[in-house]
Amino acid sequence: SVIVSTAASNKIYLYTLTKPVLINVLTRCFNKEIDIDDLQLWANVIESRDDINCAEHEGVIYALSNSEQMGELTHQKLAQLLKLLQ
Repeated sequence: SVIVSTAASNKIYLYTLTKPVLINVLTRCFNKEIDIDDLQLWANVIESRDDINCAEHEGVIYALSNSEQMGELTHQKLAQLLKLLQ
Protein backbone atom coordinates (compact mmCIF):
# COMPACT_ATOMS: atom_id res chain seq x y z
CA SER A 1 0.00 0.00 0.00
CA VAL A 2 2.96 2.34 0.62
CA ILE A 3 4.12 1.96 -2.98
CA VAL A 4 0.67 2.49 -4.46
CA SER A 5 -0.21 5.49 -2.29
CA THR A 6 2.00 7.92 -4.22
CA ALA A 7 1.16 9.08 -7.72
CA ALA A 8 3.80 8.18 -10.28
CA SER A 9 3.65 11.67 -11.77
CA ASN A 10 4.72 13.32 -8.50
CA LYS A 11 8.06 15.05 -9.22
CA ILE A 12 8.47 16.66 -5.80
CA TYR A 13 10.80 14.82 -3.44
CA LEU A 14 9.25 14.40 -0.02
CA TYR A 15 12.31 12.63 1.36
CA THR A 16 16.00 12.31 0.46
CA LEU A 17 17.89 9.19 1.46
CA THR A 18 21.04 10.40 3.18
CA LYS A 19 24.30 8.54 3.70
CA PRO A 20 23.94 8.46 7.52
CA VAL A 21 20.47 6.92 7.22
CA LEU A 22 21.65 4.33 4.71
CA ILE A 23 24.64 3.42 6.90
CA ASN A 24 22.36 3.16 9.94
CA VAL A 25 19.95 0.80 8.16
CA LEU A 26 22.76 -1.38 6.80
CA THR A 27 24.45 -1.48 10.22
CA ARG A 28 21.22 -2.51 11.91
CA CYS A 29 20.80 -5.30 9.37
CA PHE A 30 24.42 -6.38 9.82
CA ASN A 31 23.83 -6.48 13.60
CA LYS A 32 20.72 -8.62 12.96
CA GLU A 33 18.29 -5.99 14.26
CA ILE A 34 16.67 -5.99 10.80
CA ASP A 35 16.17 -9.15 8.75
CA ILE A 36 17.86 -9.28 5.33
CA ASP A 37 14.48 -9.93 3.66
CA ASP A 38 13.10 -6.77 5.31
CA LEU A 39 16.13 -4.80 4.11
CA GLN A 40 15.48 -5.95 0.55
CA LEU A 41 11.81 -4.98 0.84
CA TRP A 42 12.84 -1.55 2.19
CA ALA A 43 15.20 -1.08 -0.75
CA ASN A 44 12.42 -2.09 -3.18
CA VAL A 45 10.12 0.53 -1.69
CA ILE A 46 12.85 3.20 -1.82
CA GLU A 47 13.64 2.32 -5.44
CA SER A 48 10.02 2.32 -6.59
CA ARG A 49 8.92 5.59 -4.98
CA ASP A 50 9.17 8.66 -7.20
CA ASP A 51 8.86 10.98 -4.20
CA ILE A 52 12.00 9.61 -2.52
CA ASN A 53 15.31 10.94 -3.78
CA CYS A 54 17.89 8.15 -3.62
CA ALA A 55 19.99 9.26 -6.60
CA GLU A 56 23.17 9.64 -4.52
CA HIS A 57 22.91 5.99 -3.41
CA GLU A 58 21.12 4.55 -6.43
CA GLY A 59 23.73 1.82 -6.95
CA VAL A 60 23.47 0.56 -3.37
CA ILE A 61 19.68 0.57 -3.45
CA TYR A 62 19.74 -1.26 -6.78
CA ALA A 63 22.13 -3.89 -5.39
CA LEU A 64 19.95 -4.39 -2.30
CA SER A 65 16.69 -4.67 -4.19
CA ASN A 66 17.81 -6.82 -7.14
CA SER A 67 19.25 -10.01 -5.72
CA GLU A 68 18.42 -11.85 -8.96
CA GLN A 69 21.00 -9.76 -10.85
CA MET A 70 23.39 -8.95 -8.00
CA GLY A 71 23.45 -12.28 -6.17
CA GLU A 72 22.15 -13.24 -2.75
CA LEU A 73 22.59 -10.63 -0.06
CA THR A 74 24.72 -11.90 2.83
CA HIS A 75 26.24 -10.38 5.94
CA GLN A 76 29.61 -10.47 4.17
CA LYS A 77 28.19 -8.34 1.35
CA LEU A 78 26.65 -5.99 3.90
CA ALA A 79 30.09 -5.57 5.50
CA GLN A 80 31.55 -4.74 2.08
CA LEU A 81 28.84 -2.17 1.40
CA LEU A 82 29.35 -0.58 4.79
CA LYS A 83 33.10 -0.38 4.22
CA LEU A 84 32.55 1.29 0.84
CA LEU A 85 30.14 3.83 2.32
CA GLN A 86 32.31 4.84 5.26
